[in-house]
Amino acid sequence: MRIISECQFLLRGAITVGDAIVREDGRFIVGPAFIQAYQLQENDAIYPRIIADESVIKEIKKSGQQIEQYLQQDSDKEYFIDYIKVFMQKQSLNKQKIRVRLRREDIFNCLTKSFKENYQEENHNISQKYGWTIQYYKKVGVWENG
Repeated sequence: MRIISECQFLLRGAITVGDAIVREDGRFIVGPAFIQAYQLQENDAIYPRIIADESVIKEIKKSGQQIEQYLQQDSDKEYFIDYIKVFMQKQSLNKQKIRVRLRREDIFNCLTKSFKENYQEENHNISQKYGWTIQYYKKVGVWENG
């Protein structure tokens, strides 16, 4: 939420659970978990979402918590972090308050404008990312007209 709100920037990625070595300054990361996350991000996270590896799903189940508390399954069967839901829970906000915040930070206009501009310029691989984000906001019920 902070990245879209403060930077008006979309990002994608993946998370895994497993072994990795991280140098203290964070400039060097290596290990099977890092490689798996990198490959998932490159190959499967085509939309602006953070997808969760099966190892993450297993850890959530093992903890006794519900997957739906943190993740949402997309139409391509990938689980991704439902960041709006998680943010609402952490901040004790309802959908209306999120909608007001997104409107105040001009996120609706930014997403709509970027979608239209890229679509008109036939940058369809970029416009679909904005379109996906708009649909996600609509699905979780925080889009300004939803």
